[in-house]
Amino acid sequence: MSRLFFRLTGFLALAALTLGAVQPAPAQQTLRAAAVVNDQVISQFDVRMRMRLVMLSAGISPQQADRARLRDQVMRNLINEQLQLQAAERFGYSVSKQEVDQAVARVARNNNMSADRFLSILRQNNVSVATFRDQLRANLAWQKVIRNRLAREVSISDEDVDDAVQRYRSLQGERQYRVREIFLAVDDEQELPRVRQTAQRLMQQLRQGADFGALARQFSQSPTAADNGVLGWVTPESLPEAVAERVTQMQPGQLAGPVRGYSGLYIVNLMDTRVLSPGNATVDLRQLFTPVPDGAGADAVAAAKQRLNRLAEPAEGCSNFNALADDTDAARTSDLGEVKMSALPEDIRPKVADLPLQTPSEPLKVAGGYAVLMVCERSGGIDREQIRQNLQRERLNMLAQRYMRDLRRQANIEIQMGGERRNLEDTG
Repeated sequence: MSRLFFRLTGFLALAALTLGAVQPAPAQQTLRAAAVVNDQVISQFDVRMRMRLVMLSAGISPQQADRARLRDQVMRNLINEQLQLQAAERFGYSVSKQEVDQAVARVARNNNMSADRFLSILRQNNVSVATFRDQLRANLAWQKVIRNRLAREVSISDEDVDDAVQRYRSLQGERQYRVREIFLAVDDEQELPRVRQTAQRLMQQLRQGADFGALARQFSQSPTAADNGVLGWVTPESLPEAVAERVTQMQPGQLAGPVRGYSGLYIVNLMDTRVLSPGNATVDLRQLFTPVPDGAGADAVAAAKQRLNRLAEPAEGCSNFNALADDTDAARTSDLGEVKMSALPEDIRPKVADLPLQTPSEPLKVAGGYAVLMVCERSGGIDREQIRQNLQRERLNMLAQRYMRDLRRQANIEIQMGGERRNLEDTG
């Protein structure tokens, strides 16, 4: 479970964007409260730096940014993060400096650069490094709450899996849709106009070329945000009714939104479609490979396996798999894409079939050397373990959203932007 839920932490894909110089602000303005969350202050500096971080990661120029609406959504995210940190503290969960350092290093690797280079880019674009670290710290703390408190409330029985298998079999021959989403929660109807304005602005940014995955990571309130908003292959029955109606009318590459769902607004991007075909199982594979000449001695084989195990050990799923290779030619990663199970070598096929999702395999003998494989997604066949994991993830996601909504409703939140003092319920 820990491997799956740690992947919910968001990662940035930095855009090549210069935001311009920051005008120095008086100290009293910098430290002035923008919001108070259960006596914890969010400063105006915090809001300004997070806005710059969002624009940088999503590729939004200052000229394109609607600062008022961006500020409202950034404020909501900062309030949520403060509530998440407070919840973690109540349960006794803390995040160490070392954990944050490791998260920074993972983000840097995912962007194919060193941690020093990554942080240098933030500074060059006048984004406070502390702002980025604070976001990671809140994400890490929230995952500890999800993993250690909420996950224990999720139990998937064999009967649940049996029912899901029957539903899956009934869908053979139906069309599937590969979808990305940005989900914005609406806790009550008073919030709807403000959230709709935010969604409309995000749609405008996307039409102007902003990166969907980056906006999903920064704004989406669904756990899919960590995976660039990607839902994967779905059928209309698994989507909210209004979203399904729009998706089934779209062509690959198109955007739609905002679409009203049961608990919020959706922006969706249709990536591809296909027809689910029985007996045509496929896997989405990643490979970490190291060359070993044919006929190599036992010592060389043992060294290769040891190297692969060492490199694969920090894997947290497919989201950071490409960052596992070292800086030498000793090992390299590759995305093998969607591969038919029938096309795999006979000795590899059963190992891939039994491999849990998002989990590195043991080193396997392949042509030209040894490899660690990871299955990111399965389709076309029936995998009970994958179905069980999907059910667990769906139920945990619902619990996390419900708990976040309860935290906001129970909190004492006061907005103090622009010299105006407002309670949270007055901000709709």
